[in-house]
Amino acid sequence: MECAPATQQSYLHRLAPELVRAILCGVEGLASEKARIMRALYMAETFFNLFRTTSSNIPEAAQRRCMNEFLVHLAPLEVEQLACVHDFLFRKVSPVFNDVAAHDVLWREFQVEPALWLGSPELQFFLFKGLGAIKGIAAAKTYAEQQKFFSGIPGTRRLNLHRALKEFSYKESTTEGDSIPIFATSEDYDQGPFVMWK
Repeated sequence: MECAPATQQSYLHRLAPELVRAILCGVEGLASEKARIMRALYMAETFFNLFRTTSSNIPEAAQRRCMNEFLVHLAPLEVEQLACVHDFLFRKVSPVFNDVAAHDVLWREFQVEPALWLGSPELQFFLFKGLGAIKGIAAAKTYAEQQKFFSGIPGTRRLNLHRALKEFSYKESTTEGDSIPIFATSEDYDQGPFVMWK
């Protein structure tokens, strides 16, 4: 099985080529490692798309269970990779976000604080816009460019990827059947990291 389907590769290269190049430029050699990073980016984008809009009619506990269900279908290493991608995206967006928070009069009036931690609800609001928006935010160099992405008062995302990863548990899965995680029985489970270190 190919490490990353061609459609997935072309989707990511089309969506945010500069971001993907920035991530992959430090990865030497192994195509499988590059594909693994691309899969982790794709998982983050899928998470953002699935949970970007949530209905106020759905209780918070149910939304949390849905986020946990998304993660329970991933292998433990994939969950770790998703956490690493989340950290990377935070580091790409937070300097620009913090610059606007420090200089924007409207944000100051509404006491928008700089994003100093991964779970910052205001910053998470912008991460949930997806990789395309993150690429633009990370590339914004001038205040005028930054304002294109950060105009108005930012919303908040209290239920976000950071919180989902922090609260994640295979034990809380509502999947019927064995207590064995779904990934462990899959024939195409990625054994790459284990094989690499043998």
